[in-house]
Amino acid sequence: MNSAACTTLKTRARHAYLITALISIALIGIATVVAYSWRLHLPAQIAAHWNAAGEPTRTTTFIGFMLPWWIGGLLTTALFTGLGWALGSQAMIRKSIAAVNIWAGLYFGSLMLSGLWFQRSLRDGTMMNLNSALLGIPIVISGVGAALTWFLIPGDPPMPTNTPIPENALRVSLPSNQLAVWHRQVSGRNALIMVALCGLLMAALAHWMNMWIMWVLTGLIALTSLAMLSFVVRVDAAGLTVRSVLGLPRTRIPLNEIVRASVAEVNPMGDFGGWGWRTGLGGDRTGVVLRTGEALKVERTGGRLFFITTDDAAGAAALLNTLADRARG
Repeated sequence: MNSAACTTLKTRARHAYLITALISIALIGIATVVAYSWRLHLPAQIAAHWNAAGEPTRTTTFIGFMLPWWIGGLLTTALFTGLGWALGSQAMIRKSIAAVNIWAGLYFGSLMLSGLWFQRSLRDGTMMNLNSALLGIPIVISGVGAALTWFLIPGDPPMPTNTPIPENALRVSLPSNQLAVWHRQVSGRNALIMVALCGLLMAALAHWMNMWIMWVLTGLIALTSLAMLSFVVRVDAAGLTVRSVLGLPRTRIPLNEIVRASVAEVNPMGDFGGWGWRTGLGGDRTGVVLRTGEALKVERTGGRLFFITTDDAAGAAALLNTLADRARG
């Protein structure tokens, strides 16, 4: 059953990667057709680069303006499609890669059109100063498209098992009629300090450039960082639930998909390539990795692994195994 489910997941994932990659390429193609229809209304020399003050520093031809966006969009799509193919088919990977593919097509396509729209009917591209709308419109469009894609891509199908938890797994003494809950809030203090410093630098840059879109980006980065670096972890009769303090992202592992829970030592860079909600090389493991050291390790049906760095990982593992035993009757 698990083998068939894994094959189905892999097929679904590859379909999602290929379809969203084709959509991304199509979006860039549509933007190119629209841009070409404007060519007679554009200056001979189009502004293509601006300094921090928003003043144009380089102009180029129509093709010269379009080329970086074509390359950027196609390379980003190809890179992340290949990355998804290599990392595997778990829900987080599948949703993330599909969302990035759609983001790439919308972002590079709309940035291309936004840069040209504000130069229509100008005699010279040097008359075009950088403004917040030029940057803000592509950010909003691509962000909304990526978010919708994330929610539209389906998660993993249920893969329940009746196989008993191994006898040597950690357990806690718990009468059959007694309820129990294990609860922790975990965060990466060092990573949060680094994020705070980056936020201050972004705020200083936004103040210097005097552009509202930079303040919006600063706020978005701060919210995203908070969502990725502080989590609530709960073990109860529903299984394991891990969610950001903002509510999203979140994951829930039901008791009937738990093969075994244990304690593991985790190195964020060595095992996952960084901090936050991560996936390991090979795609068989995901985790919320906020520090080096003790982590709760959950082996799931379908050969999937999930890690969460936390204090008292042994207590969480013991309760999870015990509740999973109880759920199996």
